[in-house]
Amino acid sequence: MASSKTIPEVVFDVESGVLNISGRSLPEQAHELFKPMLEWIELYSKEPKEVTTVNITLEYINSSSNKYLLLVLKKLEELHLAEHKVVVNWYYEENDEDAMESGEEYRDLLKVPVNILKM
Repeated sequence: MASSKTIPEVVFDVESGVLNISGRSLPEQAHELFKPMLEWIELYSKEPKEVTTVNITLEYINSSSNKYLLLVLKKLEELHLAEHKVVVNWYYEENDEDAMESGEEYRDLLKVPVNILKM
């Protein structure tokens, strides 16, 4: 999915089991952005790779995107709870405490490992 000033870049590599989300997420219609991700994860979950890695590097995320990103991560949590290895890497800029705290909030809400990593 191509990125813009309001849409993050989203790259799903089914062959490697890697999902990358980066940029800024403040679309007017968050469901239109996240619906394809939820569908992809649903299909991917039928035959996941040995390890599924999710790399999230978001400079900014609005509240509606936050809601849908949590749904995406909950879908991946289901995969994790079905005994498949899922790792979420949440990247933030060194001085961006808001982004770091967002990652920590996701980590607290999920039963899937979430690594909070400085860039």
